Amino acid sequence: MNINDNIKMEKIDHLDRKILSNLDQNSRQSASSIAKKCRAHKNVVNFRINRLVENGIIRQFVAMISPSALGLTPYKIYLQLQNLTSKKEEHIQQLIKSFPVYWAAHTSGQWDFIIGVLVKDSQELSTINKTILNELGEDIIKKSVFLLTEAPHYYRKYLLNQKDFAVKYWIKNQPKQKVDEYDIKIMKILATNCRTNVVNIAKNVNLSVKTCMTRIKKLEKNGVIYDYRISLNLGKIGYMYFKCFIALKKAEKNRLKEFFAYCQSNPNIIHLIECVGEWELEPEFEIESFEKFQDNLSEIRNKFSDIIKSVETINILKEYSYICIPLTESRNSY
Repeated sequence: MNINDNIKMEKIDHLDRKILSNLDQNSRQSASSIAKKCRAHKNVVNFRINRLVENGIIRQFVAMISPSALGLTPYKIYLQLQNLTSKKEEHIQQLIKSFPVYWAAHTSGQWDFIIGVLVKDSQELSTINKTILNELGEDIIKKSVFLLTEAPHYYRKYLLNQKDFAVKYWIKNQPKQKVDEYDIKIMKILATNCRTNVVNIAKNVNLSVKTCMTRIKKLEKNGVIYDYRISLNLGKIGYMYFKCFIALKKAEKNRLKEFFAYCQSNPNIIHLIECVGEWELEPEFEIESFEKFQDNLSEIRNKFSDIIKSVETINILKEYSYICIPLTESRNSY
C-alpha cells in the first residue's frame, strides 16, 4: 500500500517551500520574520501559511519538549496483529488516547502499530503493557518494547536542497527541571499548536500576558522547550515516510560517528533514533519515492557493511499523534 494512494496531492511552489523550511526551523516565529527571510510581504506569508494548513499540508505546529527535563523516559511499543479490521483499528486508536503518548502510527511491513509513550517509571510502563495485553492480547502475533536512548532530529534540508543545519536532540542527558501546573498547561497548549498567540495562552491558563511570556522564556532557557517544528502530511506533497530498523554486529565508536554524520548530511533523513532492543538504530526518511528510498538503503548497506548486521524497513501509513508532552487527564504533574 502506498501512503499516497488515498491522498489528494497539493501543488506547492518555491515560496511555499521557503515558508515550510522556515517553519521547520522555528514554527513559532512571526510571519514578519519569515517574510524578511523569504523576501515576501507579511500578508502573503500569512495567507500562504493559512493555505498550507487548510490544504492539510501542515498537520501541526509542534513545541519540542525534552522528556528528561520533565523526568520522563521514552519507550516505543511495536505491535504485529492478526485479524486487523477497521473496527479494531478504531478501538486501538481509542486505546492509544488513554496512554501518555508522544507519537503513534499505523504502519505496513513487519509491524502494524508503533506506540511511543513517555513514562515516569517502570511501573507505569508495566501498567501500559498489561492494558495492551488485556485489550489486544488475542490478536497480538508479536510485541516488542524498546527503550530510546538518543534521538537527534534534522531539519528538512530536502525542501530547498540546503546544506547541514545544527542538530537538535530530543533525548537529553539533563536533570529534571522544576515545573508547576501553570508551566504544564502552557506546554500542553504549545505542544498542540505552538503558534498560539501568547494573549490566548494567558487567557486559557489564567495568567497575565507578561507572566505567561516570562514562563515561556524560562522554559526555553532551561531547555524544557528546546525547539519548535512542524508536522507535515507528506502524501499531500508527494513524499513517503519510511523507518529502518538497523541491527548492528559491531558498535565501533569511529564508524558509528561516521554513520551519524552520514545521516545528518542525508537530506531525506529527518530522525535517527538510538534504542535498546532487537535493533540499535532507527533512521527515518521523508522521501519522494520507494525507488529512491531503496537507493538510499543500498548506499547505507554498502558504506557500513562492516558494522551493520541487518536492515528491516516499514512504511508509516498514518500518524495518530505527535505531542511531546502527555495530554492524558491522569498526567497532571511531573
